[in-house]
Amino acid sequence: MNAPVERLEAASCDFDRRVYGILGLPFDKVTLQEAVARGRAAIERRQSFFVATPNANNIVECLQDADFRQTVLSSNLSIPDGISVILFARLYGVPFRQRASGACFFDELVNLSNPRTKPVTVFFFGGKPGIAELASDKLNTGAHDTICRGTIYPGFDSVAAMSQEAYLQTINQSQADFLVLALSSKKGYAWIQHNRPRLQTPLLAQLGAVINFVAGNVRRAPATLQDMGLEWLWRIYQEPYLWKRYARDGLALLRLLLCNGLPYWIWRNTRAYRLRESKPLRVLLEANNAETKLMLAGSATGENLDPLRLALKQLQWQDGITLILDIGGIDAADSAFIGLCMLAHGEAVKFGGRLRLLHPTPRVRNILRWHCANFLTET
Repeated sequence: MNAPVERLEAASCDFDRRVYGILGLPFDKVTLQEAVARGRAAIERRQSFFVATPNANNIVECLQDADFRQTVLSSNLSIPDGISVILFARLYGVPFRQRASGACFFDELVNLSNPRTKPVTVFFFGGKPGIAELASDKLNTGAHDTICRGTIYPGFDSVAAMSQEAYLQTINQSQADFLVLALSSKKGYAWIQHNRPRLQTPLLAQLGAVINFVAGNVRRAPATLQDMGLEWLWRIYQEPYLWKRYARDGLALLRLLLCNGLPYWIWRNTRAYRLRESKPLRVLLEANNAETKLMLAGSATGENLDPLRLALKQLQWQDGITLILDIGGIDAADSAFIGLCMLAHGEAVKFGGRLRLLHPTPRVRNILRWHCANFLTET
């Protein structure tokens, strides 16, 4: 993933995003309505906008696959899909109140029942044979305008094989607003990252189960079960083969709870003064031909991060950039700081470079480890 890549139309990262690092991935603090508003704004501007919806399975996979993690880091919006993400967020002190599943995002964005909103047109890519066509027919049945502009069933091939020019031309010629992929999470995210520079569709997302829900061959859980965070049980009832994946992910999450979530929760509740005694964050830039270094001192927490956001926005991002954050001078860090570092890491990798955190104190090193953000300190 360190080779230079083609720049996107909107290559600059939005460092004003309020993101939090949870178990190795960034999550935006947004409501479902705010997420939909950002998606619609991107459609209006015809600006490439990649929405990630990480769930428990994605967290487990990303901890083992750096390339997969990078595809999530390259997204423009990362919304928590799954009750487990919300529960871990509470352990980390992150102010999330609700999950925003990919299915809810799709339903709210398309929202056929609201005549006051401009219809969002979609293109389905993937799924099982015949399912995308069935979903398209369901969407296009009724008094409203055509909602689905086309479908492609690429089979279960490699990302390269599913990226043939004919597929991309068909998608672009449809002039759809929203490209919905129904591949495996890894393939879907990798496909978007690989083909995004050549796609004219503004809104992009991998929403595997949505096609099945729209087609009607799989029913969503009743609202009561969704509110209770038990949609996963309904999924197993509907698709029994999923039980092995849920069992494997459940054991992995239990380990993360015991080794990461609970230790940080205990530290945060017994040593909370470390986070409360906030000092202004100071950022000093040191740049040369070989690397760019930001020297940090003070408290890298919460609302103190604006100086770092400003410094990141003012950097000269170029191919092969090596960005060093010397954090030996910070006395506290939290999920907000880690989330911002993840954005900077993702941006550096997009330019074929890297980010490194240098000289963390033992306390900060533990905080990074509890957040599964050790990769930020690796050489």
